[in-house]
Amino acid sequence: MFVYQAGRGETPEALLRFKRAVGDRGNINGPYRDRLFQWTTKKHSAFDEVMTMLWPWLSDAKRVQLRRSTEACGRLMPRECSSSSSTESGTELAWVAGFFDGEGYIGANGSPGMRTLEMSIAQATTESVPPTLTRVRLALGVGTLYGPRMPRSPWSKLPQCVWRTNAFEDVQFVTAALWPWLGPVKRAQAREALLRYRALVRDA
Repeated sequence: MFVYQAGRGETPEALLRFKRAVGDRGNINGPYRDRLFQWTTKKHSAFDEVMTMLWPWLSDAKRVQLRRSTEACGRLMPRECSSSSSTESGTELAWVAGFFDGEGYIGANGSPGMRTLEMSIAQATTESVPPTLTRVRLALGVGTLYGPRMPRSPWSKLPQCVWRTNAFEDVQFVTAALWPWLGPVKRAQAREALLRYRALVRDA
C-alpha cells in the first residue's frame, strides 16, 4: 500500500497528516529523484487496518484494487470491508478536501487588468474521465472537466484530465466548503491566492 507526494526538501505535510490519521501506521520514505516522498506499509495487519479505516470513503476503483491485492495474496478481506454502500453527501466534502490536499492546485497570477485565478485537480488516466474527478464535480457542483490531453511533463507518461474552475466566486465557494478539512499548506495557498487576486483589482 503506497501514497506518493512531492515535496521540496522536507516531508510533505499531507503525508505526515495521513500517517497520523491512520494511527501512525506505516513508514515515510524518500525523497526519490530529489522530490518524491512515499508513505507505505507492507505488513498484512497494517494493510488490513488502514484499508478498514479508509473503506467508507474510498472510490469503487480503489476498493477493487484493494480487494484484488488482498485476494492475490490468498487472504480474506476484513469483514468491515464487505459493505458496498456509498458515503453520505456531507461526508463527500471531507473526501474532496483530502483529495485536493494531495493532488490539487490553487493560485493567482498576472498583473492589474490581466489577472488569472485557478483551482484545479489533475489526474493521469487511461479512461476518458477518471471517476475521481467526476466525483469531485458532483460533490462541489461547480467547475468543469477537461481532457484527456498529454501534459508537457517528464513526470507523467499518461494523458491527464483536469477538474478546474477559474471564477472567483466558485473558487471562494469551494475554499469555504472544504476549509474545515484542509491541511495548513493548502489553507495557506488558498488564502494567498484569493488575497493576491483581490489585490490585483485594487492595483488596476
